Amino acid sequence: MFYNGFLLSIYSLILLINSFGFIGSQPSSMERFKYSYLEVAIMSKDVLFADDDLHFIRAISRFIEKNGFNTVTFTDFHGALDYVSREKPYAYFVDMKPLGVVPEDDSLTEKQIEILDLPERIFEKVKRRGLQEKFYFVSGHRSKHDMEVLARTGANYTDKMSLCYRMKKIFSEV
Repeated sequence: MFYNGFLLSIYSLILLINSFGFIGSQPSSMERFKYSYLEVAIMSKDVLFADDDLHFIRAISRFIEKNGFNTVTFTDFHGALDYVSREKPYAYFVDMKPLGVVPEDDSLTEKQIEILDLPERIFEKVKRRGLQEKFYFVSGHRSKHDMEVLARTGANYTDKMSLCYRMKKIFSEV
């Protein structure tokens, strides 16, 4: 990732310059920065957005990019699960019901049940890495299934109507 490498280079240069005698009443080089060297190395301007509605993804992607972030989108929740195993985006927004699976339907196939469990599995991966603070489940409405998932996981939640407001609030924290 070019952006992270660029940040590390600038950070290293500042540390090197500071080591040439800017000592005394000035704060130490580590006190001048909000993030440690390791945190700068893993910070990302990527925002993961997983939803089965391609039109909604396009609209939200434009909003995310206008706020200075890169969008990593998935309609394939298996792809999103693989991505969170390898990468650490700044924030995560994951639809609770992928591919239009209706959890209240008693005739769900094994495949539909597996697909329905993917958002929760994505959250568990994020949580194991200690990054759940900026993870949000997204839903068009709070169904019985949504409430059960939120009770089991303790994850953050936002409805689709409030999504842009929630994102703006998170982006302002950078």
